[in-house]
Amino acid sequence: MPDSAEETTVNAQSTPHRDHGGLHLSSKLLIGILVVNTFGVGIWIGSQFMSKDQNDTPVRVSNGRNDSNENILPPAPPAKPEVRNLGESTVADIAEKVAPAVVAIEVTARNSAEKTLATAIESPTPQYFFGPRMRPQQIPQPFVDGQEKRSAGSGVIIREDGYILTNSHVARADSLIKVLLNDKREFQGQLVGKDNFTDLALVKINTHGLPIARLGSSKHIRPGEWAIAIGNPFGFEHTVTLGIVSAIGRSVADLNHHVELIQTDAAINPGNSGGPLLNLGGDVIGINTAIRYDAQNIGFAIPVDVAREVATSLLANRSISRPYLGIYMRDLDPKVREALSIPKDVQGVLVRKVATGGPSNRAKLVPGDLITRVNGTAVASSKDMREILKTSKPGDVLKITFSRRGTVSQTDLTVGDYSKEVVDD
Repeated sequence: MPDSAEETTVNAQSTPHRDHGGLHLSSKLLIGILVVNTFGVGIWIGSQFMSKDQNDTPVRVSNGRNDSNENILPPAPPAKPEVRNLGESTVADIAEKVAPAVVAIEVTARNSAEKTLATAIESPTPQYFFGPRMRPQQIPQPFVDGQEKRSAGSGVIIREDGYILTNSHVARADSLIKVLLNDKREFQGQLVGKDNFTDLALVKINTHGLPIARLGSSKHIRPGEWAIAIGNPFGFEHTVTLGIVSAIGRSVADLNHHVELIQTDAAINPGNSGGPLLNLGGDVIGINTAIRYDAQNIGFAIPVDVAREVATSLLANRSISRPYLGIYMRDLDPKVREALSIPKDVQGVLVRKVATGGPSNRAKLVPGDLITRVNGTAVASSKDMREILKTSKPGDVLKITFSRRGTVSQTDLTVGDYSKEVVDD
């Protein structure tokens, strides 16, 4: 009993002690939880401010020098553009948004008594693959000797510090360039660089804080999609026209291009060259470059992916080296085979004309030669030749196998540099 009573007493006395200790522990635990929670809330709040600082800080506007990002263009948007239906005010909204980034370019020959700018620099420059420019017969403008020779084109601002993308046949190296902004300000333009191969050029004006057009992507363009052109046809500033993408991947032998072009039926006229072709998202998908004068509603634009690559290279290097053969070619079709008595089993590319003083001329190729192999690889079309040339660089030597009046011969052709051998007309 005593033991039991003592045990009971001890238990009775210890119970209040344990309750007090439990309360003490609970208080500590509660305080600890509060401290931890408070610390956690502090971390969360801090992370939100950090996140806000990282994500919401506005992009710094360049001071015009752009020292650390001198060669940078705004990134391309996602590959698949946002699908947008054509509504009542869609085109007007896009035009209102993009027009401030479209400029008019006026070109004046430096020595107007000696220079002749036929009809307009906008006129297409027919050309066969790998050859220099060859203009069609045109009715000249009624200029008088000594009178200033002027022509107009368009351009699109691609950087807020004054870089403008246009056509190389607009921004002629031998001319004075004046740029007229949408807000009526005028600037003297400086030619940064040009690439006659793609008919693209980069012009710089001395200002900053300009509105820019967003360069989109031309990878997923499909025939039938809406297309909007903005430019200065015949001096009518900021003219907006609407059409569709008529075709893509056009290799037009009688235009001064070695790239696959976008064909559109949006009205393009002299003065539109260098202006943007837009999609319904307001993104630039092409740079308008030429039309067919012997047709209606057939215009062409350089894909924006090509334009972005060229502009980036011009920003970095001021010039681009391009492989050049100096040859006009024609694929073998039934009429040509019949006229020249070429059997159906004979494959090759016919030399139609050779540029005077060009690489093919130096290699002793002449009109009528049938090129059958290049470096041992058979060629059956001008496209095959183009693909081979893509893997070559200026200075490379190509072994050309050709047939001349039934006799097979070989010659070494040293690839030229288009930027050095082909100059403005």
